[in-house]
Amino acid sequence: MQILQLDNNNLSGTIPASLGNLSQLQRLSFFLNQLTGNIPAALGNLLNLQSLNLDFNQLTGSIPPGLGNLSQLHYLSLSHNQLSGSIPASLGKLSNLLSLVLNYNQLTGNIPDSLSLLLNLLNNGPIGLSLENNQLSGIVPLSLKNLSTEIALHDNKLTFDHTESLVSFKSDVLYAPQAHIPIYHQNNTLSVSAGGTPSKDTFRFYKDGLLQTMQTGDSTFSITTTGKYNIVVTNSIATQLTLYSDTINIAALVVTLSSFTATKKETSVLLNWQTANEQNNAYFIVERSNGSNMSFKEAGRISSLGNSSKPQQYYFEDVNPFGGGNYYRLKQVDADGKITYSKVAFVDFAKKNYYKIISQSCKRRYLL
Repeated sequence: MQILQLDNNNLSGTIPASLGNLSQLQRLSFFLNQLTGNIPAALGNLLNLQSLNLDFNQLTGSIPPGLGNLSQLHYLSLSHNQLSGSIPASLGKLSNLLSLVLNYNQLTGNIPDSLSLLLNLLNNGPIGLSLENNQLSGIVPLSLKNLSTEIALHDNKLTFDHTESLVSFKSDVLYAPQAHIPIYHQNNTLSVSAGGTPSKDTFRFYKDGLLQTMQTGDSTFSITTTGKYNIVVTNSIATQLTLYSDTINIAALVVTLSSFTATKKETSVLLNWQTANEQNNAYFIVERSNGSNMSFKEAGRISSLGNSSKPQQYYFEDVNPFGGGNYYRLKQVDADGKITYSKVAFVDFAKKNYYKIISQSCKRRYLL
């Protein structure tokens, strides 16, 4: 048997692994059925196969690396399934391939650099390399510029990493749109990772749908008020692609502690701290430990100076430090009860000892 074509039926169940025994098969097609399960690894034994079409099924699992052994293959089409995992690098060995169609799956990971070896992919008519509508991420191999075929990469999780370089050399790349990129929030600072050359990236920061600021080369943005934020990124080289971040709802701002120090005085310890930003802060508790199991207890409490986006200074004096080591930390408490701890500061107080100094004329006791 050289041809097995069972397209557009209601076939269900799995693809029999025994098909791998049909050594003379040249064309195998189960297009538009309801097949489930994995693609049998045994199909990699069909060394005379020239066309494999499993489009529009419900196949799951990964693409068998053994398909890279089908050296006579001209057409490989596995689109509109639920395939997952990475694209096998072994597919780059299919030197006679004219069309590789893997779109509309759930493939993840990087695009293998080995696909740049598929130099016989069609350079007119249908797209020769279709990888769109997956979950591919990471760096796009610059070596894909060597392919003369049109390449479809859109609707994945790609950024400007190497995309900007690729489109500088190759115009027939479909790379927009892409999935939303994550937005990161730390210490009242928002940022995204858009990839590419920073000086080529322009970042637009939005709050509640309104543009707040625009800057080039710097993806970080300090926030001073609550609201819904998102970031939009463009690139001066990969001009077709605009990256949109997720939207993050900042319901409360954290207290940003810019410094915390403990300074030894003659008989006390002076603690100083500064906040760069305060929102929703209730008070600070100064906690102290003598180092025994680092068990901290309250030494004092200082109320917040109020909401502010400007630096605010605080101090507390511990007039009864322990003899020996003193460990201090701040326990910052929000109005809603949320607690944040500072780093630990240390001051060493030598234990107080009495020494007797006796002279011929008098006797005195000194505290040293």
